[in-house]
Amino acid sequence: MLFLEGCQMGFPEHLFSEGDAEVKGILRRAHLSAVRRGTHVLEKDGSTILYVESPTVRLQPYEDQEVLLMGTVERNVDPKDLSVLVVSHVEGRIEQEKQWNVSAFSLRFHAPSWWVRHEDASRVFFTVSGSFLPIVGIDRSSDPLPASGDFLVVDGIPAIRLFYETHGGQQVFLKRDSETVILTLTQDGAEDPSVRSGFLRMLRTMKFMEQDSVVVQSSGSLLPCGGPRGLLCLEDEYCAFPSLKAETGVCVHHTTTSP
Repeated sequence: MLFLEGCQMGFPEHLFSEGDAEVKGILRRAHLSAVRRGTHVLEKDGSTILYVESPTVRLQPYEDQEVLLMGTVERNVDPKDLSVLVVSHVEGRIEQEKQWNVSAFSLRFHAPSWWVRHEDASRVFFTVSGSFLPIVGIDRSSDPLPASGDFLVVDGIPAIRLFYETHGGQQVFLKRDSETVILTLTQDGAEDPSVRSGFLRMLRTMKFMEQDSVVVQSSGSLLPCGGPRGLLCLEDEYCAFPSLKAETGVCVHHTTTSP
């Protein structure tokens, strides 16, 4: 196995012979291209030494950090271009999450730092690096809340969650002022366990920076409770129901209040 301590300054590209390799360097996101391989680049001493990609390892959490990459060096589409390291294993420190501020919706939340943000006047959505397919979306609508679904609380606001069994995605609808905010976990996002976990973290940490109406002031696990199986909450929580007719509630710490 070829071991390269990232390379010395000016290390020629052709010395990265094809085959197994271990390489140290700083991992950066690469510009998208239809004529070459590589979602990322590896830098050493300020110079790019390799393109990097992986069909099995998520590289985004390691961006802008020093890493040890293990995998196989292959030629790029253009033989004159830098070679590509197809990564099978990464060693490095993962930046788990960051606070995202979305001024268009006056909200903030914590979610994975490797999500890539896109937005326009009416919508914000996130992708993974190297892809334009949304994994999570934030939209607004003038439609009322769905008539059915699972009840939960997002930043003290009662919300309805719909699960889509056909593709595993879900949507959370909550009423804020005169509009409905829609939080979506797409089919592509639902297929990735780390994205599903990030979406749940997003829901639990979401805060609206301006609220004109106060509904349920809550904190807690926000797990479903009650229902046909009589699900119980933790010892310091209670089951809050959206109405007297509801069979399923959500586990919270505080009581329902009004302005």
